[in-house]
Amino acid sequence: MKKICSFIAISISAALLSSCGDNESDPVIEVQDPITAGQITPSSFSASIAGTFKDINKLDIALGKHGVLFCPKTDNAAQIFQSWQKGNDNPDCSISGKGTFSGDYYTCTIYGLYPETEYSYCLFLQNMDNSAREISAVGTFTTTAFNPGFDALKFGNIHFIDAEATVNSTMSMLDAAGCTIGVMLSQTSGFDAGNAQAIIDYTGQFGKMMVVKVTGIKPDSTYFCRPFARYKTNNGDDEYVYGPESSFSTMTSAQMRVDLGLPSGIMWANCDLGDYRFSNNRRTAPYYKWGSMKEVIYLLNEQQGFWEKINQEYEYYDKVAETYADLGTEISGTQYDIAHQSLGGKWRMPTKADVEELMENIKQVTTRNTTYSDFVMVNGEKYEYDSSVKIHELTGPNNNRISFLEYEDYWCGSVCETDYSAAYSFSCIFINNSPSLSLNHSIRITDMHIRPIWDPNM
Repeated sequence: MKKICSFIAISISAALLSSCGDNESDPVIEVQDPITAGQITPSSFSASIAGTFKDINKLDIALGKHGVLFCPKTDNAAQIFQSWQKGNDNPDCSISGKGTFSGDYYTCTIYGLYPETEYSYCLFLQNMDNSAREISAVGTFTTTAFNPGFDALKFGNIHFIDAEATVNSTMSMLDAAGCTIGVMLSQTSGFDAGNAQAIIDYTGQFGKMMVVKVTGIKPDSTYFCRPFARYKTNNGDDEYVYGPESSFSTMTSAQMRVDLGLPSGIMWANCDLGDYRFSNNRRTAPYYKWGSMKEVIYLLNEQQGFWEKINQEYEYYDKVAETYADLGTEISGTQYDIAHQSLGGKWRMPTKADVEELMENIKQVTTRNTTYSDFVMVNGEKYEYDSSVKIHELTGPNNNRISFLEYEDYWCGSVCETDYSAAYSFSCIFINNSPSLSLNHSIRITDMHIRPIWDPNM
């Protein structure tokens, strides 16, 4: 077999020694190991292993394979690794590589380990044509216990149907790479992953402070929430490690609605579904197709400087037959009403009659201008600018007011009587140079906002 390295041996013949009249014992043959494992730094899910590669052909290092052989500690680990050295790719051991060299000094990090587990390992080198393999002596190491170091959650930006939870952690980057971090919530205390109402994974970049968007909440409620880290055990099951439990209360319906003094007693929300305030940003709240539970989101393309739509297929339209599913003549308060499904309670989409009542009882419509910031990228340079937008404020019989952005369209729950492919919508526009609320009808696949109403009669 072709040798990868040069073994240095020093031998002195007994005949030469005897000729000098030396009565010492036979000389010792010194052999230097070509690969030697050194310092090991284990974490919960990984281990960094250092070592030296002596007298190794540089082409074998550059074109061959090198790294770490490892397996859970076993009495026959040496035989498993020696079997690999003899050319048998043994499924009982795992291979991780490649590491990095600095002269003869070598470092390699292996991943996919399990906490508090003892492993056997050795460094290896396979030459460029796989005619020879070399390994170091076999050693062992134990991974550390896993402790994510979570603080109690902090909550902010509590909106209609979501909130933001701040997760603080003291875990290392290596531990973070071996697990999934997130937040889980329930409406009862003392819960875990088995009975959580929602489990939300954090998908951003790991840091000591991470913000997770908590979704699926409803007004007038208290939620218990806790951070978690999840990893796979060696039998493929999910293992959870939890942080302390916290709680927060959502917005109340009273905070979200405005009593305009309408005859029916209906109150209108003071902002759009998915938003937590009336914003000067046109794209703050999501859009919806009529009767759909799927958000249609608009994002700013930072490279091109324009808004692009992240679209959703409309589940109630048959492209082949070019027909719309029959959802009934009125979806307000039904299973197809995203406002009612998201907020619960007495919240629902407005009907055509609700919009007509609002139009008939408006005392005054005033207009004010505001600006929102935007930018455009030109040849890699960012140019910021402000765009103006008009806001119409509608005053009810009792002088309370609600606001709508000019020319933004909002769905009603009522189907158009003359065209089942369309539903009623409304918007604030100018008629005869005066701001006014207008009732329209639009194809159901159109993207629009939802302005919820609170109906005391539900």
